[in-house]
Amino acid sequence: MRWTDDQFEALRTRLGRMRPAAIEAARAVLVEGFDQAEVARHHGLTRQRINQIIVRVEAAAAGAPRNWVRVACWLPPEIAAQVQSLAERLARAPGDAQAVAQALRQCANEGGHPRPLEQPQGQRETHDNA
Repeated sequence: MRWTDDQFEALRTRLGRMRPAAIEAARAVLVEGFDQAEVARHHGLTRQRINQIIVRVEAAAAGAPRNWVRVACWLPPEIAAQVQSLAERLARAPGDAQAVAQALRQCANEGGHPRPLEQPQGQRETHDNA
């Protein structure tokens, strides 16, 4: 999916100390639609380095803390739903990382079936039937 100029420019302030050349390489891929290998050759970098830059920019766009890691894997639907729920909870409240880690350890110990997480006080979810 290509980004607009406005989307990319709005993100610049969240890129921290990323070098201007790396930002321009990311822009070439994400906004202008150039192939990562082509951008790597143009900037004298490896395709893998361009990929790392893109991942870092996407993480900044998602608001992920810098030390977080993106994980992609195939899971049964019921486990995938639970993992997605945990990820959404962390996105809303990164301070809940300890509770989520505990739920994941419990999941591993119980053969992949964690119990639902307790919501922090004052943060009860509401569900509408729309």
